[in-house]
Amino acid sequence: MDRETDGGEVQVEEKKKKKKDDEEDAFPPEIWELLKGVTKKSEYERIAFQYGITDLRGMLKRLKKAKVESKKSAAFTKKLDPAYQVDKGNKIKLVVEISDPDLPIKWYKNGQEIKPSAKYIFENVGKKRILTINKCTLADDAAYECAVADEKLFTELFVKEPPVVITKNLDDHQVFVGDRVELEVEVSEEGAQVMWMKDGVELTRDTAFKYRFKKDGKKHYLIINEATKEDSGHYKVMTNGGQSEAELVVEEKQLEVLQDIADLTVKAAEQAEFKCEVSDEKVTGKWYRNGVEVRPGKRIHITHKGRFHKLVIEDVRPEDEADYTFVPDGFAISLSAKLNFLEIKVEYVPKQEPPKIHLDCSGKTAENTIIVVAGNKVRLDVPITGEPAPTVSWMKGDKLFTDTEGRARIEVHPDESSFVIDSAERGDEDKYCITVTNPMGQDSAVLHIKVVDVPDPPEAVRITSVGEDWAILVWDPPKYDGGNPITGYLMERKKKGSMRWMKLNFEVYGDTTYESTRMIEGVLYEMRVFAVNAIGVSQPSHNTKPFIPIAPTSEPTHLTLEDVTDTTATIKWRPPDRLGAGGIDGYLIQYCGKPRPKVTWTKDGKPLDPKQISIRTSELDTILFIRSAARHHSGQYQLSVQIENMEDQATIQIRVVEKPGPPVSVQVKEVWGFNVLLEWQPPKDDGNSEITGYAIQKADKKTMEWFTVYEHNRLTRCTVSDLVMGNEYSFRVYSQNICGLSEAPGPLDYQEHDFRMAPRVLTPLVDRTVVAGYSTALNCAVRGHPKVAGR
Repeated sequence: MDRETDGGEVQVEEKKKKKKDDEEDAFPPEIWELLKGVTKKSEYERIAFQYGITDLRGMLKRLKKAKVESKKSAAFTKKLDPAYQVDKGNKIKLVVEISDPDLPIKWYKNGQEIKPSAKYIFENVGKKRILTINKCTLADDAAYECAVADEKLFTELFVKEPPVVITKNLDDHQVFVGDRVELEVEVSEEGAQVMWMKDGVELTRDTAFKYRFKKDGKKHYLIINEATKEDSGHYKVMTNGGQSEAELVVEEKQLEVLQDIADLTVKAAEQAEFKCEVSDEKVTGKWYRNGVEVRPGKRIHITHKGRFHKLVIEDVRPEDEADYTFVPDGFAISLSAKLNFLEIKVEYVPKQEPPKIHLDCSGKTAENTIIVVAGNKVRLDVPITGEPAPTVSWMKGDKLFTDTEGRARIEVHPDESSFVIDSAERGDEDKYCITVTNPMGQDSAVLHIKVVDVPDPPEAVRITSVGEDWAILVWDPPKYDGGNPITGYLMERKKKGSMRWMKLNFEVYGDTTYESTRMIEGVLYEMRVFAVNAIGVSQPSHNTKPFIPIAPTSEPTHLTLEDVTDTTATIKWRPPDRLGAGGIDGYLIQYCGKPRPKVTWTKDGKPLDPKQISIRTSELDTILFIRSAARHHSGQYQLSVQIENMEDQATIQIRVVEKPGPPVSVQVKEVWGFNVLLEWQPPKDDGNSEITGYAIQKADKKTMEWFTVYEHNRLTRCTVSDLVMGNEYSFRVYSQNICGLSEAPGPLDYQEHDFRMAPRVLTPLVDRTVVAGYSTALNCAVRGHPKVAGR
C-alpha cells in the first residue's frame, strides 16, 4: 500500500515493490506510529489533546483491535494497512486486491454497511476494489472493514484537524479583592479544546471549583467572580497549536471615609440619626452601642444605601444615651460618636372641653337625607371634638349598632367617627343617630339614608285579547318602585322557541296597557315588560303565556228557519266566507222568547248572599257580579230559568286563584365538585291552582346578590352548577302557578342554632413513668366550641 497526495487528495494505491526504499514509503500515519510506541496511559491523553482527538476511549479500542495480528487470507491478495491518516477536508482511497474478481465485496464503517453515495464511491478495476471517501470530516474518523465471503480486513482512519492557533492573546489584569475577573482568549476554530493553567498547574472544574470556564464561538473565558489575594499569579491557556500567558495581580482595597458620624444631643421622644459615608458602596458593616452590637427593632432602624450607612433611633429615651460605633466589615477602621440625652420636665394639665359634632343637622329631614344608589358605597364621616376624648355610639333606627367589621361597620379615628356601608341594600334605608359623650356633656346628630334602586319587574303580565295582527298586553305596576317613581315601561316580544327579543318601544311608555301590532297571524308569540325609573331598568317580567294572533271568522250566511213544531225549531245556515287562521271550533246559537223568564242563581244549592254577590238581569241576559273575588267564592253556581211550568238549568264552575305559598323543606342534599343538589317539598298552599314550576336563585355570602339559576323548573329538585370552590352560598326557591311566583321564597327565615359549648375533658391525663433521656407525650381529649386553647 502506498499513499500519494495531489491537489488536496490522498490516494492509497498498490504499487509493485521494485526497490527496498519503496517498502519504507508504505503508509505510516503519524498518530498511528506515536500510539504504537506508547507504554504509559498518560501519554495517550497528551497525544489526544495535541492532535484534537475527543473520543479517547474509542481511540484506545480501535488501537487494541488494530494490534491484533491478521491471519493469512485466501480471498485477499493485497490487504489494508492497519491505519490511515487524512487531513480534514481532503479525500482518501482505500484499495484492496482480491483473488477472485467474481467474489462480492462489502465495506463497513463502525460495523454499519456503507452504501454508495456522493460521499462514498465504490470502484472495481480488475481485481482491485477501491473505496473513495470524499471531503473527510471528524465523523469519518472511525474503524473500517472490508468483507469478502467469511473473510474481513480491518483498518483505522484518522482525520487530522489543522492546529488551533491563538488569534488574540490574554491581557494582564490588576484588580482589587472582591472584584470580578474575566480572562479572554480568541482561537482560530470554533469548538476547539483549550487547557487553562495557573502557575504551571492545570485548572479543571473538579479541582478548582471557584473558577468558571465559558465558550462563546471562537472566544474562551476564565471567570473568577470574587477575586482574592490567593488568585494572583500567572495564567496560561494552551491549544494544540499555540499558547498565551498573562499575569493577574489582586490587591487589597483601601477604604476611605468621606463623611464621619457626629455627636448628637436630642430631647425625649425625638429622633436621633447617625450617618456616615465611605468610598465603596459594596462595603457592609455593623453598629455597636457601648461595644455591644445594635440589632434593628421597632424604634431602631439600620439602613445601607450606596455609600451611606445610617442608624436611626425613634422616640429617644434616657437609656439610649451611649457611645455608638460603626465598623466596616473587612477593614481595620471604626467611626464613633456620642448620643447625649436632653431631659425636659413638662407638667401636663389636662384640657376639658364638652363634646361637639361638627355637622350641620339642624335643617329639615329632607336636608339631612343622604340618597345612595343600591350597590354603591356609603361613608358617613362625622368630625368630633372634645376633651377628654368622647365615647361614640351609633343607633340604626331604635337599635344600637356596634359592628366594627363586615359590610356595614363603624370606623373610629382620633378626630372623627365613620359609618361605612360597602354595598348599600334596601335594608340599609333608615334613620341613623350618632351620640358623643364625655364628662363635660353630650352631643348628637341625626342622619337619614335613603337607598334607591331599579324597580322590581312588572307583575301579572298577560294578553287580554288578540286580533289578526295585534294583541293587547296588560300588566300591573311593580310592588317596589326602587325608591323613585316609575317613569314608564319598555316592552319586548319574540317568537316562541326563538332566543331573540325585539324591542317594541325605544321611549318609555307611561300606561299599563299596550297594543302590539304588525304580528304574523298564526305564529306563536311571547311578550315581557321592563319597568323604568330614574335609576335604571328593572329585570324583565315573567313571559306571558304563548299566544297566537288570530282574526275572527265572518258571520254565517244564508240563515233560514226550516221547520217549527210545538217544542222545537229547525234552522240551517252556511259556513262563513272567511274562516281565518283559527278555523271554526263551533257555533253559538242565541234565542229569545216571551214572556220574560224567572231567573234564579244558587251556589252549591244554597241562595247567594246579596252583600257579597250582585245579580243584574235584563231582557236579554243575566249577570253574576263579584266585586272583590276571594278564595271562598270558588264553587259551583247554578242558573235556573223558568217560564210557567217550563224550566231550564245551567251550571258554572268558578275557581278563584291566587299566588301560591313558598316551598317547604328546602335542603341541600349533596355537594360535589362545583355542584350542589337541592330538594324541596311542594307548598302547603297552591293558591287554588296547579303548581306549574319553581324558580331557583343563588347568592354568594360575600355579596348576597341574588341571581336566578332556573327560571322555570318543573321538578322538586335541581342541580346548581358552576359554583366557585371554597365560597359559601345561599339558595332560595319560589313556587309558581298561573298567577305568578309566590310572595316569599323557601326556606323561611330561621334562627341559627347556637353551637357554643363550654370546654369539657373527655379523656383525662394519666400518670406516666419516663426514663431520663427519652421522649414522652401526655395526651387528653377536650370538647368545646369555639376551639379550646390548651395551656
